[in-house]
Amino acid sequence: PGFVAATGVDQLRHLGRYLTALQIRLERADESATRDARLQADIDVVEEAYSDLLDSLTPTRAAAADVRAIAWMIEELRVGTFAQKLGTAYPVSAKRVLAAIRAVNPRP
Repeated sequence: PGFVAATGVDQLRHLGRYLTALQIRLERADESATRDARLQADIDVVEEAYSDLLDSLTPTRAAAADVRAIAWMIEELRVGTFAQKLGTAYPVSAKRVLAAIRAVNPRP
């Protein structure tokens, strides 16, 4: 219950691509666990920064569209990192995600 509302109508169209990207990552994981771990380490940096951001915000602010958009940026980063052939909805990088986080909360 509430999945569509929590996901948002705009993001629903991307869910299939996210799931396909996950499938591709899982299929490739056995081929190169070391590569996967190295790439995941880059994702971990932005996920930790996002988690810290959420911890620093009030619940109302954390639910704001610009903050939620960062979570979707991280999903796009995963697609771009682990399933490049699928493409991303927009240009994304760890640097861009971290810049978006700083824009919400410029404190170190």
